[in-house]
Amino acid sequence: MLLTIDRSKPFDPVSFLGQSGFKVAFQSIALRNVPAFDSSKMRLEYGMYNSNRGRPLFRSERVEWLNARGFVMPDGHVIETLKKHTACFPQEWAAAGLTIHLDGIALESSWDGRQFEIYMIYNKVQKMWEFPYLGPWAGRYPSLVIDP
Repeated sequence: MLLTIDRSKPFDPVSFLGQSGFKVAFQSIALRNVPAFDSSKMRLEYGMYNSNRGRPLFRSERVEWLNARGFVMPDGHVIETLKKHTACFPQEWAAAGLTIHLDGIALESSWDGRQFEIYMIYNKVQKMWEFPYLGPWAGRYPSLVIDP
């Protein structure tokens, strides 16, 4: 399914989250000039963990790792588009009840300066994708990437 990305205004974390107190701290720029993308090019990437050090990759390491493999992380506008079109997600993701990182953007709290990643979670009871959840990037969940 080809999804059109509305880039007519800047990504607004306050309207996206439905609460104030957050600003954009980091946003992937790989798709910033892309007006649409094919949802069939979405995939989950599980390899962003540094097994040598026993920790998740830092954001700069993740971006480098993804770029080296030709993948890109969705930015805020793409995430907004996905929130409106949850039917485009593969059924096997829902069946597994996955928690998925949407780490192409990080939000910073105006209260304490901490940075948060956005997650989406499949609620098996209500049979729906829930957006957004905020939390630190821990590396134990797959990340959504787009194969351009």
